[in-house]
Amino acid sequence: MGDVEQVGDDVWSTVSDAPLGDLVGALESLVDQLVKVNSDLARAVDTMVWSGAAADAFHTTADRRSTEISGLMHQVQHAADAAKAASDMIF
Repeated sequence: MGDVEQVGDDVWSTVSDAPLGDLVGALESLVDQLVKVNSDLARAVDTMVWSGAAADAFHTTADRRSTEISGLMHQVQHAADAAKAASDMIF
């Protein structure tokens, strides 16, 4: 899942240097990127043409990764909502 790691690395470097007001946008950008990665994963599963044990293993791993990505998306969205609320309180 190099794409997920790369998205995390890219956004982390943005988020770690961002003022609070910019943090909301960076977190929302991360959610958008995670949605894209999850969609790409679903598309890969849907277009898979092979079968057998390897295909079953791929489906199992893809399902697990999709669940993990969805959970991460929700956590990041909650963080974005919290950052927005904090920013609204300050400004």
